[in-house]
Amino acid sequence: MVAAKLKRGHGSFGVLLTLKSLIEKKSSLRAMFTSDLWENSKWSKTNKGKSVYSTMMSMSFWNDVTLFLRIFAPSVRVLRLIDGDRKPSMRFLYGELLQAKEDIKVAMNNLESNYHHIIVIIKSKIRIDLIHHCILWPFC
Repeated sequence: MVAAKLKRGHGSFGVLLTLKSLIEKKSSLRAMFTSDLWENSKWSKTNKGKSVYSTMMSMSFWNDVTLFLRIFAPSVRVLRLIDGDRKPSMRFLYGELLQAKEDIKVAMNNLESNYHHIIVIIKSKIRIDLIHHCILWPFC
């Protein structure tokens, strides 16, 4: 049902869903890779199988996925508003964008050195998009 609602340009949302699904299934995935069934499978002995096992057992992998979701989700929320069938006002979108920036800062423990480069990218995109919107607005 969710997949049916995905449209062109919603690749970011698909990535978000995939990563959320991974996190939700974390304990089951880790249990699968520590089971006798996995140990006795032909895949556990291949290089790729060993690499996947190593990834699934790595706490840094799971921490990175969680951090990525906390950073990426606010941006995707705004992108979905922009790309949605309903077109909210620019004022509303700007407010949502400001909230997304705050959410990203919190996700990065409010350490400017951690979030600065992300906020710079967002600010540059805001300027470009707002200028583009303001120029085209009279013609739309």
